[in-house]
Amino acid sequence: MGSGRAYINLNVGLRDLDLKADTFKVEVLPSPAIGETNAPVQVPYGVERLRRALGDLEAKRIEREDLAALGTALMDRLFPDGPVRQLFLDGLRKAGLDGGLRVRLFIYDPRLANLPWEFTCLPQNGWGASHNSFLVLNPQISLVRHVPQSREYVSPRVTDVVERAIRMVVAIADVQDARFAPLGLDEERQAIETALQELRKRGVSFTLEAVLENPSRQDLVTALQAGCHIFHFAGHGVFRQAAFLQPTGEWLGAGFLVLVADPVSRKPQYVPADVLAAYLQQAGARVVVLGACGSGRHDGLFPWMGVAPALVERGIPAVVAMQYDVMDHYAVAFARRFYLALVDGLSVDEAVSLARLEMFEGAQHAEVEWGVPVLYMRTDEPRVVLFPAGGPSEAQNVAALEEEADPLELYELLVNHFSMTDIKDICLRVTHAFKKDGISEKLDPELLGGKGKREVAYEIVGFLEKRGYLGYLVQVIRAVRPDLSV
Repeated sequence: MGSGRAYINLNVGLRDLDLKADTFKVEVLPSPAIGETNAPVQVPYGVERLRRALGDLEAKRIEREDLAALGTALMDRLFPDGPVRQLFLDGLRKAGLDGGLRVRLFIYDPRLANLPWEFTCLPQNGWGASHNSFLVLNPQISLVRHVPQSREYVSPRVTDVVERAIRMVVAIADVQDARFAPLGLDEERQAIETALQELRKRGVSFTLEAVLENPSRQDLVTALQAGCHIFHFAGHGVFRQAAFLQPTGEWLGAGFLVLVADPVSRKPQYVPADVLAAYLQQAGARVVVLGACGSGRHDGLFPWMGVAPALVERGIPAVVAMQYDVMDHYAVAFARRFYLALVDGLSVDEAVSLARLEMFEGAQHAEVEWGVPVLYMRTDEPRVVLFPAGGPSEAQNVAALEEEADPLELYELLVNHFSMTDIKDICLRVTHAFKKDGISEKLDPELLGGKGKREVAYEIVGFLEKRGYLGYLVQVIRAVRPDLSV
């Protein structure tokens, strides 16, 4: 069950970057539970002074002291001394130990979005010198990027019940093009599969609908037709700037997912982010994870800058994008904890926080993977729970049995250990289980046909196998005959 941590929102705007003056403006936008600043505060941009530290961070060779110095510099820009920082501290106090403070960043310039705000650090006596000095490692704080868009906001659609198993589609695209670094397909696939194996041991049922290697746009669309709760993509993304709107201070641009035109040439095929968003919305996606495997930063820009906001704007409740490469064992740690926390009924904020702490635990001196994930959400609800069941449901447990079911073994059990009367009772029990899980099918041996026990058993097993419902038969047999090994 989720811990029930409710978040209050602190809305922070970053805008008006002036390269000539080397400054930008920060303000606390109206935040009902906390307040707002009377006017924007001008702060130094000073990215050139941070260039070396930023390079060391991306290369994963930054020392702990230098990371703390970089984090402090980011803190001075995001929450400068004065009313902005005071409102941050007020919000933290108001949230309390059992609540949370969600810092929502409204970023109006891609160059400001390119800074790794997830490494912001505030050392002070109240927190001591522990890892909680970094904001995102404090369980009370959630840092969310809410990039402003000109289009009308579409509210995320979150269904109360996930039927049977949680469905997941994984796509890994390794294009052959000098502009893109090669990817480690085997390592990425292994990281995801390892994470899912550990989840299944905990009783969580995941149906991995597809693992697409070097898919085209059509391949991805086909895979999504069966439905998808979680979409995990490992590959490249690009952002193309188009124009700057002086009245609003917004940069217009477009994000693209890079798939392959065909599996032989593996030339890049660019899928616009808004098109991808439409497909994912139709599939029922709730969570999208964008892994920046080998992408690096093109033209100094965060590769998912145009993709993640487009997905959230279209109605995907949560998007997690990796702003740097992630080492394999940390990718496993993040996926395992993040997905498990979500299906256990925790909020997205809590799931990301726990996953960061999982990455941090046991980290070596220069390892900074915990700050790599970037969370995008548009909602301001106190708790954003995507899988409210609070753990694996009965239907999800049945789906887990489906993977272990052997049709031949089940047929032989029915024939050798049950009478026709017993089989009719089993069919009634299965039909009752269907009804509980909202399945309109009815398992009726008379409607299935067949003469004699062997033919009836054959029809029953065939009927269930064709529909992916053998797990229900396994469950009922275990209930009525626990002495049988099935």
